[in-house]
Amino acid sequence: VETTTLDDIVEVGTERPTVVKMDIEGQEADALEEAETALTECRCLYCEVHSTELGTRVVEQLQDLGFREPEKIHVRDTDNYMLKATR
Repeated sequence: VETTTLDDIVEVGTERPTVVKMDIEGQEADALEEAETALTECRCLYCEVHSTELGTRVVEQLQDLGFREPEKIHVRDTDNYMLKATR
């Protein structure tokens, strides 16, 4: 399966998104590492996480990118939930 990064998509001329939803089966933290430029205009980001460890990593990354402390929404159980981050 061919993949690309959010930054690569923006680099070729696609507008920066203002809202993003990520649910990429445990690869969310890796995707965020390659999305700094693409997320500069993003005001709201939803990110599904499937483990507490991943959730902790994603929260740190989002805060490093300038988002407020994400809130847990749509909680299925302690390890599966959606994060909502805003600026």
